Amino acid sequence: MKCVKGEIWTVDQMTLCGLDEYEGVNKGYYTRKTVNVKQVNNNNEDDDSNTIFEANAYFKVASSEQLTKGPFLDEYTLEYHKTHYKPIRHIHVKQLQYLGEADVHEQS
Repeated sequence: MKCVKGEIWTVDQMTLCGLDEYEGVNKGYYTRKTVNVKQVNNNNEDDDSNTIFEANAYFKVASSEQLTKGPFLDEYTLEYHKTHYKPIRHIHVKQLQYLGEADVHEQS
């Protein structure tokens, strides 16, 4: 089992469709898959809860060799987001990717 830090949200069907659009599912950039999730209680490291539930996750359909080499984040935190996320740049990179002109080092 792979441990991944993150958040799980409950969303309605309309929001899920919006997320699919944002992630480029219909353009073939990402695919949404159902995964099994086991919640870890951060307040009690000895918690041996076996509660497993299903959640949706997005996976990149195809990666270049450069992209698979990293660097990788251990966790995408709010602090990291506030420091590094540039909305206008992110949209521009997605547009270039759609046109087949994006450089892997520029992708958000």
